[in-house]
Amino acid sequence: MILNKIDIVEVFESLHEKGECSQLSIINGDEVLEINTPNFESDSLVNVYSLSKMMVNLCLYKLLADYQISIFTPLNQLWPSFAKKGKDNICLNHILSHNSGIPHFSNKIVTKDLYKWESIIEVIENTTPLHLPSENVAYHARNYGYIIGEIIKIVSGVDFSTYFRNEIAVKLGLEFHFGVSEEKVLSRVIPLYRSNNEISSSGLSQLDSISESVGELIDKRNMVYSEQVFMNPYNDILSPNDGQWLKSCIPSSGGVSNAFNINKIMFWAIKYFNEVFSKVKVRQPLTMDLALGFNNRWSLGFVQNSGEFGISANRIGMRAIGGGIYFYDYDSDFHFCYTPARMIPQVGRFPAHDPRVKPLLDLL
Repeated sequence: MILNKIDIVEVFESLHEKGECSQLSIINGDEVLEINTPNFESDSLVNVYSLSKMMVNLCLYKLLADYQISIFTPLNQLWPSFAKKGKDNICLNHILSHNSGIPHFSNKIVTKDLYKWESIIEVIENTTPLHLPSENVAYHARNYGYIIGEIIKIVSGVDFSTYFRNEIAVKLGLEFHFGVSEEKVLSRVIPLYRSNNEISSSGLSQLDSISESVGELIDKRNMVYSEQVFMNPYNDILSPNDGQWLKSCIPSSGGVSNAFNINKIMFWAIKYFNEVFSKVKVRQPLTMDLALGFNNRWSLGFVQNSGEFGISANRIGMRAIGGGIYFYDYDSDFHFCYTPARMIPQVGRFPAHDPRVKPLLDLL
């Protein structure tokens, strides 16, 4: 692909309101384009929500390769107490495909419970499935990282954040943090802030109902799943501004990084885990996700493009509430990552309609 850097820079700068904080990275073969808004320094960091799950995936891929473990291994073979409440038939591939039947926590919890790893693991062990493995698909929004992280802890003997730091971040010399304790890192984290002006793009205006409330975006028949996944616990989109959130290891949504670092990590990962990503590429059926309330294609922990990553079908990636997005294009061999501090809740579901991102996707 030929990158028109001048057009991309002009579009990026024209789309961002004065004072907004965000960062864009595009890697196109050997070409690298990195752009900040004025208030987002090259080494500034931000909570990237579900883009964190990509790092969880990479840790699992490495663990499986190093210890010769199959993705079809039942979790209870590695984690015996996981089998409680009828979960003995759930395998690693079910978690990666978001069809395990446990996208939720059975016990009522609050946001601060996410800060306590052992307590959350106990909740997961005592969670009863909503359906049989492979019967339905429902996004594991909150517990995904804890389940995979606990497997990593059991097999490797070190906690998830240490494993990620030692096996990936430090080896690459790149920044992505789970549980930030050093002041020199915390001082570079930009607080999230809510959008002052909601989306008015023509794409979103075609939707029947757009609201910050997750429930209002979901078909009534999916409300049981949506409420259990997204409302337990309920946390405000600005929850990461709580210092305790940043200091805790919240693997599904608490990673701290930026577009420059994420793109470089994924540039390495696509090559290092080439065999795995050749399988991620295999087209999956479009299936209704009962938690999200729309059709999705999950493949080994990544989302296959159904429009959220532009027009090319041969793209995989991840989207995050508020507007964070990463994708890789297999055909053109390029990586795209955008990390904002301004949160627009709707675009986590509809990133192709994000007024800050859609014009950039149109150029690619």
